[in-house]
Amino acid sequence: MGLILAQTVRTIASFLLLYGVLIAGSFLIAPKDRATDILDTSLAPNTVYATATKYLFFNRGTLSPPRPRVLILGSSDADLGMRPEQMQGNIPCAQVSNLAIGNSNATEIRQTVDLVHFVQRPEARLGNTFVFGVWYGVFGDSKDRWPASSRKNAETDIDLELYRYGFYRHTPEGPHSLLPPSWLPMEDALIRPFIVAEAVARQLTGKLRGEFFIRPPNRTEAEREAAHFSADERRAATAYWYAQLGRKDDISSDEFSEFENTIASLLDAHERVVVVDLPIPQWHQEAMAYDAKYHQRLPDLLKKFGGRQGFAFFNLSDLNADDDYSDEVHPKPHLAKIWAERIGKTVNSVACHSSEAASRQQPEED
Repeated sequence: MGLILAQTVRTIASFLLLYGVLIAGSFLIAPKDRATDILDTSLAPNTVYATATKYLFFNRGTLSPPRPRVLILGSSDADLGMRPEQMQGNIPCAQVSNLAIGNSNATEIRQTVDLVHFVQRPEARLGNTFVFGVWYGVFGDSKDRWPASSRKNAETDIDLELYRYGFYRHTPEGPHSLLPPSWLPMEDALIRPFIVAEAVARQLTGKLRGEFFIRPPNRTEAEREAAHFSADERRAATAYWYAQLGRKDDISSDEFSEFENTIASLLDAHERVVVVDLPIPQWHQEAMAYDAKYHQRLPDLLKKFGGRQGFAFFNLSDLNADDDYSDEVHPKPHLAKIWAERIGKTVNSVACHSSEAASRQQPEED
């Protein structure tokens, strides 16, 4: 019996030593990124985390210290059109971070808020100004965006990331963390070898995966500026978004309610919210009835929140010229700078002058 116990101890010790060597090796291959006070999910492909969701999950601890913060949330158009470095100059009182995740819907936006809150104490949350960049595309039902054929319970990309390494468990209310926020650095270290292996695999298969996109996923700014979205590409994009919203005749009421509930909970907790109605090119507006359905709901949203302190609404509806977009939704770099300039001024009125009445722009009814 003693011999078996001794052998078991030696085996466990050998395994732990080997895994420790793998952890050390993974940090040598991919050293820890330099600590920073802000996050920018667009940098994820250039880090060991590779994806925006993994980058956000393991780096969100940087948002825990109490200080004024502007947090940009939304999908890829929010990522490209509300760049922190372009908005920061108009928001002197707060640090601007980009937490946008491509292809997000309202559920993932709420989950992103939850990820931030998980690492923040109540006093830190009081410094938050959430900037939500929205358009009809973020109001597709999760069951349509992530169907059962690919994900059993319509898990979002954030759900998959939370469950991936066993740090969260399934509950009827959704993912539940098994460890407190203080353990995040330890979680990162423990699964670092897997993260490095995944990053290497993504690099090796990047070209192949790019073949499945309507357009190249990683274009330079010069390429996006020069892009011309052809008639065939417009038809493919229209079909894509029709499928993303489940081929229904309206956006998801559940997702819109989810978004309203997220806003209400933040305002009730004395956090600040700026909702930005992001434009799309005119051809896309005319091709998709979803855009009109989405805009029909905005006046009711304004009735609910328009009088609340710490809330502002802003739209960019005049910036819808077809030639200013590299595809069906993403602004070209010159237009993105205009977005950031205008939005930054409105965010400043809320984040830096929260005691004053925030300036608001009424949405146009369709």
